[in-house]
This record gives sequence, structure tokens and C-alpha cells, in this order.
Amino acid sequence: MSAPQPSNSRSASRSLAYLALLVTFLIWSNSFIAVRALVGEDVPDAERLGPLELVEARFVPVALWCLGWFLLLPAARAEARRILASHPLQVLFLGLLSVWTYNLAFAVGHHRVPAGTGSLFTVLNPVLTFFLTVALGQERATWLKVAGLALAIVGLYTVVIHGSGRMVEPAYLRDALILVGAPASWSLCTTFSKPLVGRFSPLHLNFLVLGLASLPTLPLALADRGFQARVAAWTLPRYGAALFLALACTVLAFWLWYEALQRLPASTAAAFVFLNAPMTVAFEWLWFGRVPRPVWWLGCAVVLAGVYLCTRDRDPLAEQPRSARA
Repeated sequence: MSAPQPSNSRSASRSLAYLALLVTFLIWSNSFIAVRALVGEDVPDAERLGPLELVEARFVPVALWCLGWFLLLPAARAEARRILASHPLQVLFLGLLSVWTYNLAFAVGHHRVPAGTGSLFTVLNPVLTFFLTVALGQERATWLKVAGLALAIVGLYTVVIHGSGRMVEPAYLRDALILVGAPASWSLCTTFSKPLVGRFSPLHLNFLVLGLASLPTLPLALADRGFQARVAAWTLPRYGAALFLALACTVLAFWLWYEALQRLPASTAAAFVFLNAPMTVAFEWLWFGRVPRPVWWLGCAVVLAGVYLCTRDRDPLAEQPRSARA
């Protein structure tokens, strides 16, 4: 009678993971809008943040939160010591990716790239994750997945070149190219954090990675007079956007992501990135009444179809336990 219990437990765990991912991407789909409110070309010069200043605005509150977390909780400090004793370089590498590399590319790219278009770039995450797993010997490449990647690139070209609703300038193309660095960073972060979330608390691991990587933003913000002047000129909605990025998109959503990653394969969790683009467009429509051009929808459909092809078939190698592989 007790035999079905493990299966029921796994099913419940996966259901919780799916719920966590749904909440995560409801939050993250609004992050593109929040970033545009801080770095977009329509923001007044006196209030607009540069790429480094965006990292400061987002991660100073995160650094303070994480410092408080470990100062107040002895169990969190003990877990942090265990993680750092066994994986110090991996923790630093994950922090570099999730705080600095990702967010600098994110900020530079969203200066000119609209939020809806920018969100579409993130659907490259599952494709890039797949190629990382192939490189690490976790999966095998198939022609179907390679064809899907090519299709996704064609769709992305359609969105960037023809769906922007504006003249395509070299600066716009440069920002779009830089924006690709964001999903590339996140794919690396997903792949290399997977082993850690299986061994340690996702909550404490999340705050350790973010806290250590965010610490340099504290002296940077204190020394950056230009940043301080821009923040002082902000209206209430911009403060709200910065706090949303720090507390909802980072403190809460990163933890939920790690919780889901603990319970699901990395490629399955990454597949939920597909929700980003349509959700972001829906929220732009809801908040600002911005209706995308028809060619945007065409390009979006092509990208999603390509990414779907890349991830739809299961490689038997990926299904085997690591110990069973030759």
C-alpha cells in the first residue's frame, strides 16, 4: 500500500515546481518593463541610469537584504560555510553571471530595444542550455534541434529587424546583439547551479550567491555621485521599478527559480522561459496600451517554433542517471 507514495511525492514536488515557475515568470515578464523605465531612451537624461548604475540600483537593496539574512540566521551562516567550503569558485562564478554579466547586458540592450522584443531574446535560453548540456556530455545533438536553432535565429532576425516599429540603426542592432549576452549568462548559470541546488538549500544558496556578488555595489553606489543625483531626481514610479527589480525579480524570483531547479531537470525549467515574451507583451498592452506590429507576432511565432523543435524530443542519454552513462 505504501509503494505509490514515492510517485505521489514526486508528482506533488513537480506540481509545486511548476507553480513556482509560473509565479517566477509572472514576475520576470514585468522586469523588462521595469528596466525600460530606468534605462530606456524615453527616460529623461537627469533620471536615466547607465548600465553600471542599473546594477547598483537593483543590487544595493539585494546586498542589504542578504547581509541581514546571514547576520540574523545562524542556520543560514552554517549552510553558507558548508557551501563555500566545497564550492567557493562555483559560487563566485554563479554570482558573476547572475549579477554582473547578465544585468550589464540586460541594461545596455534595453536602452533601445523595446521590452516586448527584449523578452523574446530570453527564449534563446533553452537553446543555449541545450548546447551547454551537449558540450558537457549530458545530451546528444540531433538534426531536429539544430534545425530548431536555425529557425529561432530566423525568427529573432525578423523581430529585431522588421518588428521593432522604428528605423533600424546601427546602435539599435548593437544593443540587440549585446542583449543576447543576457540569456547566454543565464544558461550558464542554470547549467552550473543545477548540481548545487540538489545538495544545498536553494534559499540559502540563492542569498549566498546574490549576497557575495552584490557586495561591490555598496561602495560603488556610495562613491558614484552621478548615480546619487539621478536617484534623487526620480519620481515615485521609478523608485517602484527599482524596488520591484530588487525585491520581487531578484530576492523572491531567484529563490523560486532555484526551488524549481532542485525538483526539475534544467532543460524542463528552462522551457518555461517560453512564457516570457507573450507575458511581457500582454503586460505592455495592459499597462501602456502598446499593441505590437503584426510582423512582431510572426517573428515571435517563428522563434517559439524553433525553440520548441530544439527541446521537444528527449535524448535517451539525458534520461539516464549519470552513473549509468558510459
